[in-house]
Amino acid sequence: MPELLEQELAEDCQRIRDREVRFEHFLNPETLLLLNQQAKRASAHLGLLTFAKLVSGNNGFLRASTWLTEEKDLLREPILIPTNLGNADEVPLSPMGTNFHMVIPFRPYKPLLVSETSKDVRTPSNSVSSVQGMEVMLSYTMVEVKPKQPVILPDLKEKLILSLEAELKKIYKRQDESKFWDQLINGKNKQYLQQVLPEMSNMVAINLDESNINASHLFRFLGKWELQYPGKVILLYNLSAEIYHDFIDINEFFTERFVDFDYWNGNSVVGFYTYTKYGAENCRFYFTDLLWGQKKHDYLYINKMVRRTSFNATCIFQKNLENVPAISDDDFAYLARLPLFHSGLTLLPLDLLLKGHAGLTLFEHNAMVLLQKELA
Repeated sequence: MPELLEQELAEDCQRIRDREVRFEHFLNPETLLLLNQQAKRASAHLGLLTFAKLVSGNNGFLRASTWLTEEKDLLREPILIPTNLGNADEVPLSPMGTNFHMVIPFRPYKPLLVSETSKDVRTPSNSVSSVQGMEVMLSYTMVEVKPKQPVILPDLKEKLILSLEAELKKIYKRQDESKFWDQLINGKNKQYLQQVLPEMSNMVAINLDESNINASHLFRFLGKWELQYPGKVILLYNLSAEIYHDFIDINEFFTERFVDFDYWNGNSVVGFYTYTKYGAENCRFYFTDLLWGQKKHDYLYINKMVRRTSFNATCIFQKNLENVPAISDDDFAYLARLPLFHSGLTLLPLDLLLKGHAGLTLFEHNAMVLLQKELA
């Protein structure tokens, strides 16, 4: 993981030195996100882009220009939002630093969602359209079900992410394993699942923090999940990246020896939110990976899509994801209908809702690691 971050940082520094990155790339929503650190949400600098999209979407006006401190020399070309307003007046309000002049309607009502800038949604670009996912997330309610703490589900007309957690944490024998999974998807939780899962937009997340499950336990559980809730999206979070890697090894052991076996399932997606520990303080750094498909190619392709916006562990031990060809139109259409995605196959920023250690979201965990990392 540190090597991957260093490589992406070196690429960003080179783009800046080569003057490929300009002022407008941090403000104009119509431009591409050139920096790796913009494309990955945990380190993205999308605040100005999101704000500019809000201004433009509500028929407002934004002008930005940068001036040399205490001088009247224009340092960077002014930016106008919307961009079709013509040339900006080069007179600064204050000839110091960056000036922002804006007009925003008092009662904005338009959403951030806009049509894709790329006509081919099968190959979404690293553009500010990825910010749309943050708005989609606002329509979701996270319901955390703790052991022995009954909850009242909100209006089922809302989009829900139901997070479940077992009271039992340690598994030492097969009876413990059965009890662990029964606590998660049977008993009172079964009632919640039966209420939530019929709605296609809802998702279930399993919090595995502090448990000692291994890849074999996980393999058997997901088989059980498929029997009880076929075709339903399930998210597994707070799991070590090593266990995820072992899980994929087990899966490939079977598929390589039994050629008639599907790689996984073409009608089922499993989301893995796993972590590795980093630095002297053992801070958690999270990865996002998906498991899906009849062929290994399908599995690699879906993680190629995930890698565009998230830190992805699959790309570390499965090389050359960028060279994986596209999936069929039918498979693409199936995936695009799942609640995991928006705007084609752009993954929702679920790391903004899912919580890791000490009440921090997965996004906050990654941000803490990246903010403590030296830039050079």
